[in-house]
Parts: sequence; structure tokens; C-alpha cells
Amino acid sequence: MISPSPYWYEITNFGYNNHMWYTCSNGATATYWARWTPTLSSSGTYEVQVYIPNNYATTHAARYSVRHANGTQTVIVDQHDTYGSGGGRWVSLGRYSFNTTSGYVEVSDAAYIPGNYTEPASCTYKIGVDAVRWIKN
Repeated sequence: MISPSPYWYEITNFGYNNHMWYTCSNGATATYWARWTPTLSSSGTYEVQVYIPNNYATTHAARYSVRHANGTQTVIVDQHDTYGSGGGRWVSLGRYSFNTTSGYVEVSDAAYIPGNYTEPASCTYKIGVDAVRWIKN
């Protein structure tokens, strides 16, 4: 389930099950977030995957934070790689240990890789958010 903060725009004709959200890249400053919190039936190791839609997701550096039983891992995803014709795709954020009472995946409007690349604060680059799934291993 996504719980977006202000300035996430809802789109109902793209994405997984024809529904997604997007916001504009804000350079290196995180201002707005979207978060998914799972309902897991048992503790254990799960692969976390995010669905990247083929439209409204043009950033080269979406920063996903995965909060798991052993801490937080940041994973950078090039959403622009899925942009254009055809369907979107599932992208793995890795495998992590989760318990049934905590954990989440969060993405913000900040799109940067420290010391390497920063997108401008504009709507040239969009951060698309859609579905997240936890697959038990």
C-alpha cells in the first residue's frame, strides 16, 4: 500500500493494474516521500521488488530505502531504463530479512548519486512509483 505525501500526482491509465503516482525530481533534496508497508504472514528472508511503469518514470537515480530487520539499505534504480513503448517491469531491490511487525520501502523526490550525478530540481525528470512486492525466499 502506498501512502504518498503532497505533490504526488495520480495517473490511472499507466502502471501496474493501470494505476501509479509520480512526482518531479527535486535534485539532491528530499521533500516528499511515498512509503509501502507490507503485511507479512511470517518473518524471514524476502526479495523486494518494485514495479517501474513505462511512463512518468524518467529519473536516472530514484533512491529507494529498504527498512528491514537488520537496518536500512539504499538502492538506486535507473527508472529511465524502462521509459517508452511496451510495458513496465519489476526490478529487484535485493533480499532482506523482515519480521512481521516492521519494515517498509520508501522513495523520495530526491534523485542523486552522491559524488557522481545529481538531476536538476525540475519536472524534466519524474520519479514514478507504483507497486512493491515482497517474495518469500
